[in-house]
Amino acid sequence: ASGGSFAKWKVCDIGCGIGALVAQFEREGAFAEGYDLDPNVIRFGKKHWKVDLHVGGLDSALLSTQDCDLLCLSHVIEHLPNLRSSLGKAVHALRDDGYLFVEVPRYHEKTFQPPLDLESHLHFFTSSSLTALLEGV
Repeated sequence: ASGGSFAKWKVCDIGCGIGALVAQFEREGAFAEGYDLDPNVIRFGKKHWKVDLHVGGLDSALLSTQDCDLLCLSHVIEHLPNLRSSLGKAVHALRDDGYLFVEVPRYHEKTFQPPLDLESHLHFFTSSSLTALLEGV
């Protein structure tokens, strides 16, 4: 952000949970919206933060979101079945000089095998594999 400000930035947080990051970006002057698949957290976030939150995932968000300055995918891509295709769509939702923020869990694959896999992680990353994936988008 120029001068440390997100004023007038268009920000989309996918996997936003209760929308705390969306609320913070709005306090910074951004036009921010969030998407999450869990209707309960969206309902809570709308009531608590009074921000623009929607039930939906990456595909839902990208149908209505274009020309973003910042697209946040925090703990999202490990759940996506078609990584390259999904990330390609995400990049197309960005302005030419926009930013894609990706955060993935730092866990070993064995953590998410039955009977412990409560979150349906489809992919696991190292720093180098995540970098290679994003450089290929």
